[in-house]
Amino acid sequence: MKHVPTGVVVTVMCVSVPLGTYGLLTTVAGAASPPHTLPVGAATSYLFGYTKYEGSKISLLPPNDGDVNQSLVARGPKLGPFHIKLSTSFAGWPSACSLTGLLQLKALEPSVTALDGAPVGSKAEILGSGANTPQGTSCKFDLKTKFDPQGYSRTPSWVEISLQGIGSGASTSYQQSRAEQKAMAPKYPAQYADYPALKNGVKCFDDGNELQCLKGDVRFWVSGQKVTGGNLSGVDQAVWIDQVEIPLAEVIGAELTTSD
Repeated sequence: MKHVPTGVVVTVMCVSVPLGTYGLLTTVAGAASPPHTLPVGAATSYLFGYTKYEGSKISLLPPNDGDVNQSLVARGPKLGPFHIKLSTSFAGWPSACSLTGLLQLKALEPSVTALDGAPVGSKAEILGSGANTPQGTSCKFDLKTKFDPQGYSRTPSWVEISLQGIGSGASTSYQQSRAEQKAMAPKYPAQYADYPALKNGVKCFDDGNELQCLKGDVRFWVSGQKVTGGNLSGVDQAVWIDQVEIPLAEVIGAELTTSD
């Protein structure tokens, strides 16, 4: 998966799985301009930009999960377990909308107060069959929060989970995407950060748009957006990865298992 710092990128993701292949079409907005100054603590996580230090570009993505509040992760309500038997049909896979919910999101990020409407799920095509998966493989949760912009009827803050691949090919696909993104890091430092040893057997890398993760034979993405002033702000986004995306990936990893 490749991104450039401006414009709009349309990416097609195709992953082989034991019972076929499903592909996802994702439209990704271009990167926002970084602010001139950052608040104390923002350097641990700034999704869409970089800072300059002594003339060099330095990514402000979090270097690890050290700033994640693991007590919130541990205390969060469990919605699983989610067990996937690889030899069964797609119907046996969990719906992406079942992988998290309001109570869990509130536990991970106490500023979340409610969902802004029902979660919106979407299905993926099973390539070669002309059919879609029986359940949603991605799900977006629009959020109401304590930091909602005043004067706005709807907050643009959200979290999305996407199942990208299930089966023996998931690990290979993940490693290939990670290598491609890492190769771009010298030129675009704000679009790569590697987290190879998160909690509960999860490994992820951030590509500047979403957290791409792997747990065993399951490849999934976690993405989101935090806005407090009515516009996408790098400062507002600064700790969203640490507050929501990495913790959610770790919680999902604790409940997600597969077998042949």
